[in-house]
Amino acid sequence: MAISITEALDIIYGNITPLTTEIIPIEMAVGRVMAKDSVATFDLPRFDNSAMDGYAVKCIDADSTVSSDEVIYAGDNPQMILVAKKAIKIMTGAPIPEGCEAIIPIENVSVEGDQVTLPSSIEKDAHIRRSGEDVKSGEVYLKKGERVTAYSIALLASQGVTHLTVYHKIKVAVFGTGDELRPHFEKIELHQLYNSNTPMFLARAKELGCGVRYVPSSGDTIESLEPTAFGKIGDTVIINLPGNPLASMVNYEIFIRAVIHKMSGANAYFHATIETEMREDFTLRKGKYTVRLGTYNGKTFMPLKQQLPGMVSPMQKADGMIITTPDIGLLKKGMKVKMIPILWELNGCEKEDFFTN
Repeated sequence: MAISITEALDIIYGNITPLTTEIIPIEMAVGRVMAKDSVATFDLPRFDNSAMDGYAVKCIDADSTVSSDEVIYAGDNPQMILVAKKAIKIMTGAPIPEGCEAIIPIENVSVEGDQVTLPSSIEKDAHIRRSGEDVKSGEVYLKKGERVTAYSIALLASQGVTHLTVYHKIKVAVFGTGDELRPHFEKIELHQLYNSNTPMFLARAKELGCGVRYVPSSGDTIESLEPTAFGKIGDTVIINLPGNPLASMVNYEIFIRAVIHKMSGANAYFHATIETEMREDFTLRKGKYTVRLGTYNGKTFMPLKQQLPGMVSPMQKADGMIITTPDIGLLKKGMKVKMIPILWELNGCEKEDFFTN
């Protein structure tokens, strides 16, 4: 019995649980999902330090000339105490000395020998990075269910973390059915077809962080079976997809992507959308849910005009898709639509101003 997309996703969400966990070095953790919160064991920065190359000063010394005969470098452990009528040269990242109230950038002072002329006003705490202003001790800086990125690794390394508890990597096996299918590395007869679905699904599973296994195609029997089906044998999830390449890709993005994200332990496994506008009018057939692949230029969405279920090329051209309800027969230019992104960074084909002003 056929069910709606929403009903199918609810079944998936209700029957998928995350895998077990393992401990791995942080260098191997990119793309994996956190199985535990990571809590800061110390403040970041660990100490008050200078944000600029310049001079550590007292605010009372504004608009005056002071003496300076000491330097603090990054990595130093300064023991001196800053007093009025004195300035201490300091480098970016160096601990500020006791008594320091501000850092004046080196380009904002005049220096002659050991005499430094300061600007007419000095703002307290200027260019000082305070201990804990980035991350505070006891703060959860990476949450369970978050996917580890290169920037997560920076946070972990800054806390001296070497190993991480993550969910196991999902293992995906893919095979096609059909006596007419042949692998892409064999020569074929005119009446045969190259199997484009299996390599596509394996590659997409890799992009989603899975381990993959190729299984040779098998023959099939003609039986009554829905083109898309979901089931389980023990803890193994079995998903059947249509044979037509474009139809199978769309179903993969709607259903299997949800399975992979939920099973990987990720908190964010629901489909997120970007609200955008139609670039031009586009006519649809009313009476059923319709998925349309299209292009998004950062401002508007336009469905591809040619996208039949058996096609392959639309998958390469599209960077998003919309799903319309049965009552929609016309998408008018400027109409608001909800686009589901597909494997993309928000890059454009034309240079444009990206500043907010």
